[in-house]
Amino acid sequence: MDPHRGESGYDTRMKRLGAALGLLAYGTLLACGAEPQAGIGQGCGGERGCEADAFCLVDPLFPGGYCTIACADADCASGSRCVSHLGEPLCLAECSVPGTCREGYQCWRGACQPICSLDRQCGPDARCEGGRCAPLGCDAGAADCEPGIEPSCPGACGEGFCLPEALGGGCAARCTQDAECDVPAERCAPLPEDADGDGAPETTATACAPTLPGAAPSGSACDASAPTDLCEGRSCVLGRCAQSCATDASCLPGETCTPIEAPWGGSFLGCALPDPASAPALLTIPLGRIGIAAGTASAPLAFVIPDEALSFSVSARRVGGDADTLAFARLEAPGGELLFDYISLSRYVDPPIRWLPIRNEESICMLVPNTTPDRVALRGGRYELQLTAPAASGSDTRTLELELSLRIRRALGTSLDLDVFLVGVGLDATQAPSDPRVSGAIGELERILASAGLGLGTLRYLDVPLPDAEPFSILDSADGASSEAAALMRAHAGSGDAINLYLVRTISEAGSLLLGYAAGLPGAPGVHGSANAGVIISFDPLAVGSDPLPIGQVMAHEIGHYLGLFHTREALRPCLPFEAPGGADPCAPFGAEDVLIDTDAADGTNLMYFALGGADGITYNDQLSDGQRFVLQRSTIPR
Repeated sequence: MDPHRGESGYDTRMKRLGAALGLLAYGTLLACGAEPQAGIGQGCGGERGCEADAFCLVDPLFPGGYCTIACADADCASGSRCVSHLGEPLCLAECSVPGTCREGYQCWRGACQPICSLDRQCGPDARCEGGRCAPLGCDAGAADCEPGIEPSCPGACGEGFCLPEALGGGCAARCTQDAECDVPAERCAPLPEDADGDGAPETTATACAPTLPGAAPSGSACDASAPTDLCEGRSCVLGRCAQSCATDASCLPGETCTPIEAPWGGSFLGCALPDPASAPALLTIPLGRIGIAAGTASAPLAFVIPDEALSFSVSARRVGGDADTLAFARLEAPGGELLFDYISLSRYVDPPIRWLPIRNEESICMLVPNTTPDRVALRGGRYELQLTAPAASGSDTRTLELELSLRIRRALGTSLDLDVFLVGVGLDATQAPSDPRVSGAIGELERILASAGLGLGTLRYLDVPLPDAEPFSILDSADGASSEAAALMRAHAGSGDAINLYLVRTISEAGSLLLGYAAGLPGAPGVHGSANAGVIISFDPLAVGSDPLPIGQVMAHEIGHYLGLFHTREALRPCLPFEAPGGADPCAPFGAEDVLIDTDAADGTNLMYFALGGADGITYNDQLSDGQRFVLQRSTIPR
C-alpha cells in the first residue's frame, strides 16, 4: 500500500456498524406484550382496552383516555363514583387526597376528574383557578368546603404547616427536599407563611404540597409572571423552575442549592443555576453510577445546562457487569426536542446529533452540539438522557454497570494537552523531543491545530520500555475490546485531560495497513485506561515514509475524530435507503458524508477526507472548514 494513502481506524468501524445497529433485531428494547386491561380511571387507547363492562373514553378533556362506565341507569362499582357535571353521568375513580390522581387529573369532590380550564368543568358552586377546581365563597378558615378534603387548619398543625385552600387545605409536613414528602405527587415547595398571625404573609415556609398535573419539572423554562404552580416545585427563578433543597445533592446536576428570595417575603433554599460570573469555563460534574439490564434502557437522567453554555458532553464508562454492548438510547433537549434516538438510528435514520454505536465499547461520549447551529442550536435548560445495553439475543439476561460524567463548556477551548507514548519505535522520552521526525510531526500537528484556534498546551513524552513494548509495537488488530490496540490503551494511560497519543511501528486491521486509529468519536474527556481512550499512529518509516509532515497530518486527522469530527466522506459507498451498513458489500449510512453543511465531500484538500493524499493520492490535505473549527473549539477536551 502506498504509505501516503490508507484508511484510518474509523473506516473499519463503519464496516462493523451494521452488526452493532442490528442488535435491536431481537426487539428487547421495544418489546411490548399484550397490555393488561385497564380499570376505572386508568389510561386507555391504542392496544390497551378497559376491563369488564367499562369503555375507553377518548376525548380532549380526558388526556390519555379514561376507562369509565355510564352511570345514568347503573350504579358505579366499588372504588368509583358517579359524576354528572361533565356531561353524560360517568363513573370516575374515587380519591380523597390531593395529588393522588394520574397526570392530567385532579382530586375534586372525591373523584379523579380532568384538570379544568373553565368554571363549568368544576360543577355548581365552584370555580377553576390555575387548572384546579376550588369552591366558591370558601374563605380561609371555613370548614367543610370540599367533600373529601380536610378543611383549613390554623393553629391545628402543631409543628406542621397549614396548606391554603387552593392546595386543598389541611396540615402538611414541613420539609427541605422532595425526598421528605410521602406522596409521590407532592413536592417540597416554598409557600407564603403568616408567622405573626396578622393576616398577611411575611416569610416563607417549605412544605409538602400537591403539584398541578402537567406542571413543569425542575430546570424547565418558566415565566416569573405566570402562576407559580405551573412549576412542580412552585418556584420560578431566573426563568427556570426551581425546587427546594437541603444541599447540592438535592438538585439536578448543573444546579446548586442556594438562598432564593421569595416574592412575598422571606427566602428559602432552592436549586438554581450558578452565577455565570463565578462559574468556571469548563466544569465537570459526576453523575454517579447506574446499572442496566441487557435489552433495556435506563431511567431518564435529568440535568440542567446553563443558557450561556457553548457545548456539553456526557460520558459513560463501563465499571462492571458482563453485557458486551454500551450505547446511548435517547437524548431530549428542553421542550422535548429529540436530539438522539437509538431506535431511529437502528432504522438508519440520521438523528440531529450523530453518534454511532460499535460493539464492545468500554467508554462512550456524546458531544452536543457536534455540528453547526443549522442542524442543532444549543439551548439552556433541562435535558434528559437514557442509556442502553442492547441484548445479544432474546434470552440475554446480563447486566451492565456504568459511571457517568457531565462536562459543560462556557468558553471556547484554546489549548490541547498531549501525552505521547513511545512504543517500540527506537526512541525514549529523552530522545524524542529532538528527533527530527517526532519534532517535525508535532510541529505540523501544532500548525494544523492553530488553524482551528487551538494550541498545544502541556506536551509529555512517556516511555513504554521493553519488554512491555514488545507485544504492542506492531499492532495486528485495532478495533474491538479484545484487540491489541485496546490492550495497549488499557495498560498504558496518561492523566488529566490530555489526549493519549501512541506512536507504534505499524497498525493493521483485517490485513489492511492503518496510518492512524482514533479509539473514540468523540473520545471521553479525562478517561484513561480504557479501550476507547486515545489515538494510535503508525511511525515506522517503512510503513509511512520518512517525511514527518504526513505523520503530523495523520495525528491531526485522528485527533480531529477524537474531538468530534467525522470524515467529510467515507471510502465506502453510500448505503441505499433502508440498506444495512454491514454485509458482503459494506456501505456507509447517511449518504457517506459528515454532518456539516460547509464541507464538500469531493474536496480532497480537507483534513478529514478519508484518505491521506486526498482524492488523487498526491494532494496534501490539511484544510479545515469554519464548521469544523466550530466543532473543534467546542469539544470538551481542550482547556
